[in-house]
Order: sequence, then structure tokens, then C-alpha cells
Amino acid sequence: MALYSERVIHGAIYRARPDVNAVCHHHAPSLLPFCLTGMKLRVVTQLGASIGKDVPLWDQRQEFGATSHLVVTEPQAASLARCLDAHAIVLMKRHGATVVGRNVRELVFRSIYSARDAELQLRARYTETSTCSPRRKSTCRQVSEATLTRAWDYWRRVCHRLRP
Repeated sequence: MALYSERVIHGAIYRARPDVNAVCHHHAPSLLPFCLTGMKLRVVTQLGASIGKDVPLWDQRQEFGATSHLVVTEPQAASLARCLDAHAIVLMKRHGATVVGRNVRELVFRSIYSARDAELQLRARYTETSTCSPRRKSTCRQVSEATLTRAWDYWRRVCHRLRP
């Protein structure tokens, strides 16, 4: 079986972040406009606040020049992990996103709600919209155990029903 070439992302993040036990690299269509433009991904809903106050944008070209945009070497993955730093998500210029969590439930929650917030932000961009208040943003990454449990249980039930 052929291995995914971007698996180095996971190893570099696990080495850099002992608090992380789950990593997801993806290309959700709602997040890609933020990877392709200068538009900043912002928190627009309470549940989307799990992405944290700031979402960094990693541009592989700054350090490695013109590439295929895939993260396939240890130095590239280490650079991405440095950009992620203590954040919950890092956008990758012209490519996608990498999301982290303390566990799979938190990772799934963050992945889903970051994509939903991105979609809502895109839909609202031609109208006046507001984001989380600065006071709220200071605690944006903290999602209660009860909220994680409700969402996780719901997704497990829904996904189980969808299986053939």
C-alpha cells in the first residue's frame, strides 16, 4: 500500500507539540479561499471559536522557493510545525489547512467548526458582519467537555447511520 507523501506533517507536529495527540491535514473547500487570498480567517460563531484567536498562514515559498505545494520533506514539515506554534490550526498558502487537537474528538470538532465558520464568513463578506469580541477571543480555544461530548455523540450517531 502506498503511503501518503504528506505524512511527515503529522510527525513534525507531534515532535513539536507534546500537547497534540491528533492531527488532520485537509483541503476543505470552504477554507481554501483563505489559503488563496489575503483574507484572514476569523471567528464568527461561538463554536467556531475553537480555532483560537489567530490563524497563521504558512507560505512554503518563503523558505523553500517554488515547490509542488506538497509538504513532503522533514524540513518543510518542521517549518509548518513552527508556524503552527501553539495555535489550533494553520492555513497553508495555495494548499489547505492543518488542524490539531488534544484528542480525536477535539480535532474533529475543530475541523468541522473551522470549516463552518469559514463558510459563514465567506457568505457574510458582502454584508456587515461581526466576529467574536476581543474579550471572548482571549478564551476562544477552550471548548467545554460537555460541548465536545454532545457534538461527538451526535457525529457518531449520524456517521453510524450513514454506513452501508
